[in-house]
Amino acid sequence: MTGSGSGGVAVGVGGTTVSIGAGGGSVGVGVTGSGGSGVGVVLGGTPGTTTVGGTVTTPTTPPSTGTTDSAGGTPSTGTPSTGAPSGSGTGATPAPSTPIVLTALAVTPSLDTVYPAKDGYRDSVAFRLAGTVSDGQQHAANGVATLTFGSSTVATWAVRATNDVITWNGLKGGKVVPGRYVFTARIGDGTTSVAGSTTVVVSPKRLAAATHVVTTKAVSGKHKMAAKPLAGLSKGKVTLRVVAKAKGIKGKQYLVFSHGKKKIKVLIRNGKHTSKAVTIPKSFTTYTVSHTWKKGVKITGLKYRYSFKALK
Repeated sequence: MTGSGSGGVAVGVGGTTVSIGAGGGSVGVGVTGSGGSGVGVVLGGTPGTTTVGGTVTTPTTPPSTGTTDSAGGTPSTGTPSTGAPSGSGTGATPAPSTPIVLTALAVTPSLDTVYPAKDGYRDSVAFRLAGTVSDGQQHAANGVATLTFGSSTVATWAVRATNDVITWNGLKGGKVVPGRYVFTARIGDGTTSVAGSTTVVVSPKRLAAATHVVTTKAVSGKHKMAAKPLAGLSKGKVTLRVVAKAKGIKGKQYLVFSHGKKKIKVLIRNGKHTSKAVTIPKSFTTYTVSHTWKKGVKITGLKYRYSFKALK
């Protein structure tokens, strides 16, 4: 610790000088980078405490709660003293301030891979910032975010807060250019700054109509959803048509697909018949098949025809 002029103190902390100057009834705290690893970016201050080399100092002398009545020695109920020095006409000295310091910045993408083709499926990606701040809160800040592809800069944005969210449409020069992109956010100035980065992959694939047919003999039991329609469930709507060849059906009889409390009924008719499309709930990763008919019905052919969207 060294003197820093009239009424001031300078403390070296990890290559950064924290200067505290007292004068004119106020205390000022500043952080200046000196080429080494500093304590971070100062965002502001909160009243009531002063940080000096990692030690928090708080006022130790409480204000008086009243004055003494000269006649009987009983404390009066008048206005409490503010603690101003005797003879001062300016009131109490303002409480010192603790700097609010940003020490780290994390960046998390909403998607690992973005598909910018305008089909409604993961067309854009959001980059979410989260600062590590000395008071545990997020704050307004000034900085810049940059997206690069190889050695070229694709886009830049202003950063306005330690928890800013920045969205990118996945396009480079208005086009889908596949590859890995690097997003970097930096808060601070040219002397002292804190940065965080992440990557995202751009894919040229888009959703397109697809079908998948499963041939089966089972009209009962528990089954797993086939892999392709299962992938389709994660991307959107999946429908099912049942193609059956049957005889001996009397009245309206159904194949029943169930998962938990949800059930889907598909009408089965005599001869070769394709049912109307039914929508598969997203919970049907597995399902149980049953039927409503009694003995005497014979199924000679059974196919499940799924329709969905797949990346191509």
